[in-house]
Amino acid sequence: MKTLRLLLPFAILLYMCVALASGEEIGVAWRSSSYGTRSLAVNSADGSCWLVSSADGQVVHLSAEGVELGRSEALTMAIQVTVNPADGSCWVSDARRESIMHLSAEGLVLSETPGFSLPESVSVNATDGSVWVTDGHLSDVIHLGADGVELWRGGDFQGPEAVAVNPTDGSCWVADSSGWRVVHLAADGTELWRSESVVYPRWLAVNPTDGSCWATIESDPPEVVHFAANGDELWRGNTFNHPRQLAVNASDGSCWVTDSEFGHVGQVIHLSSTGAELWRETNFYEPWAVSVNSTDGRCWVSDVGSNELTVLESDGSLAWQTVGFASPISVAVNAANSSCWVADMSANRVVHLSPEGMELSDTRGFHQPLSASVNPTDGSCWVADSFNGEVVRLSADGTEELRVGGFGQPVSVSVDPADGSCWVADETDEVVVHLSAPGAELWRGGGFSQPRGVAVDPRDGSCWVAHNGQVVKLSASGAELWRGTGFALPHCVAVNPTDGSCWVGELGGYVSSPGRDPTSAGKSEGVSAAGSRTGYLFHLSAQGAELSRVTTTVEIWAVAVDPTDGSCWAADKGWTEGQVLHCAADGTLLSQLSGLDWPSGVSVDPNTGDCWVADRGGSAVMRLVAPTFPDVPFSWWAHDEIEACVEAGVVAGYGDGTYQPGNPVTRDQMAVYISRALAGGDENVPGFTDTPTFPDVGDTHWALKYVEYAVSCSVVGGYLDGTYHPEYPVTRDQMAVYVARSICDPTGEDGLADYVPADPRDFPDVASDFWAYKHVEYCVENGVVAGYLDGLYHPEIVVTRDQMAVYVARAFGLSA
Repeated sequence: MKTLRLLLPFAILLYMCVALASGEEIGVAWRSSSYGTRSLAVNSADGSCWLVSSADGQVVHLSAEGVELGRSEALTMAIQVTVNPADGSCWVSDARRESIMHLSAEGLVLSETPGFSLPESVSVNATDGSVWVTDGHLSDVIHLGADGVELWRGGDFQGPEAVAVNPTDGSCWVADSSGWRVVHLAADGTELWRSESVVYPRWLAVNPTDGSCWATIESDPPEVVHFAANGDELWRGNTFNHPRQLAVNASDGSCWVTDSEFGHVGQVIHLSSTGAELWRETNFYEPWAVSVNSTDGRCWVSDVGSNELTVLESDGSLAWQTVGFASPISVAVNAANSSCWVADMSANRVVHLSPEGMELSDTRGFHQPLSASVNPTDGSCWVADSFNGEVVRLSADGTEELRVGGFGQPVSVSVDPADGSCWVADETDEVVVHLSAPGAELWRGGGFSQPRGVAVDPRDGSCWVAHNGQVVKLSASGAELWRGTGFALPHCVAVNPTDGSCWVGELGGYVSSPGRDPTSAGKSEGVSAAGSRTGYLFHLSAQGAELSRVTTTVEIWAVAVDPTDGSCWAADKGWTEGQVLHCAADGTLLSQLSGLDWPSGVSVDPNTGDCWVADRGGSAVMRLVAPTFPDVPFSWWAHDEIEACVEAGVVAGYGDGTYQPGNPVTRDQMAVYISRALAGGDENVPGFTDTPTFPDVGDTHWALKYVEYAVSCSVVGGYLDGTYHPEYPVTRDQMAVYVARSICDPTGEDGLADYVPADPRDFPDVASDFWAYKHVEYCVENGVVAGYLDGLYHPEIVVTRDQMAVYVARAFGLSA
């Protein structure tokens, strides 16, 4: 299995943003996807795959490359999917709706069949489009027609758990788990064969070529059995730990099996048609769902332990794989290279990601890692391995360098980049320990009450500690420098290396007593008589004085400081939904991202100001960025095109940092847009030292070189009086002239000499004798403009700066 894994397009650029009256929007520049599904169905006709999303229970349709093609939001608790390769549609069992849904390739509901109690397994017959279903509560097997009408129902089962159809003859195999038998039914429901005393058959897969059926058996030991169409046993194997699902490749009769055991030790086995082992891959946690594309032999595997989706070639080599997480609880950015380390608690691993989300390493052998901290000097990462009672140091490439035991339950670590030492908060033993870079104990101090967070000040090596009711600052040698007692449940701390100030995040929830002394520093007014309490986010000076306080939070699980401006990012679990807050040094709320499940970790990249977030409940890791321009949030209709123009060096905004998207574009600005786009960025626009072409764009005019470059490319020619009028606003007809002349070959009117617009014309308000008719039509044919909803072009309307960015991005093929 390859170590370096590419995050696919469907896992990138999932934008989530929320507007605040008090601040800007935040956008998600990168987000991992969680596809640790228990059901997959590959369409061998086009290589696409249907799955039940583990993140939201919806059904998702992915292309062969992993790009999302469709999604259905009509379902409430999808259990299993099956695909009809004849038309690309998908059938889904929905337990909560107690129905069977038939979806189009785009995810639209074609039909819904109610009347079930607990619909579970579904299998479609591609020949006639009918579908077989098991109902766990009713112990029935049901055969539905392509229109969803019931054709047959059989109740002579005790606990049917799986069905698998043979499209060649329309027969159906049934795994009657509680009845300890496998049953083969004809298309009309007539029983063809049954095998008694098969201990807990769970999953089935049919080979349509010979009508044989593979089954996983939960016997002792667990087995995989291959039955012939007449029920004869062809092969039986017991070299498995806990076989889950199977998938047969109809082209060669081989069978893929997912297999796992307790402790996240998983594997995928590829068996020949006779049961011989062709290949075995052990680099999985808890592989569950599996489905094969019989056309190319590719096998899709879902790992519910790591929430990853893997596609394997027929020989077992990796085709591609998503970066999924089970329960990411902590993130730590390396300031030296902007990479990020992730502690994935439930998957018992630590993952190292590049700034773009590429997986650099995946280190296992942990037991609930809770906290990670990076030393930017050498790129190493310290990890609190809580249930093992150890602290581990990984090298930059993910190799384990050091493991120090003797802890009860380490929950937080913080590295001092000055000497490579590490501070550890041990919640169970209620101590704080300072380890040297080689792992020797430098200091151990007791007297803490469940210490949960530590943070080093790299200026002097001191360490801040959050524990029940107090925040303590220790010197590098462990001497107490300051103690604050006016806190209730401080959970996390983060130090600003610029000034030594410290941010403290509290947990909200329920407390048994009224809380703090109301006269103490940092008192909590949020305690009600009933004992429910709001959490707080405090900003303390290096000496412990309160600088600011944010009182609109609930449960702060992690904090991180941006040293460039002293602002703080906080992961707030919230009462009903999680959120990430970005606060200025004075406590002002700058921005907010809502809609998360349980954000539990944050870490700031000082190079870019981006914030990485671990959403523990959402099984996701994301990188947050503020918009380039505060007046062009991520939800702005032209945001992507404006960003594309920024990346291409076409625009840079105003001196105050804004873009002012609604401002009209003037002719001098238009020349700048076009010249930069033609030249490939501002740095490539040549200087101009000759005699100016236009008297009103002289040597001192800010846009002289851009106007002159546009002239040299035959894009502009000025007015009849010899002037350029740089201050005039640009209308849509003029814009079309600029753009058309810029993208034709050669540039200018010469490039359009042989161009004849299609007939009839596109817009009734741009007649064939209109002065810019040819240019407008050329822009239409090149996908630059499309007109208004009323079917008109409106050549007289003045172009705004956001519209101009869209036109330029389309014309020159720019993308962010």
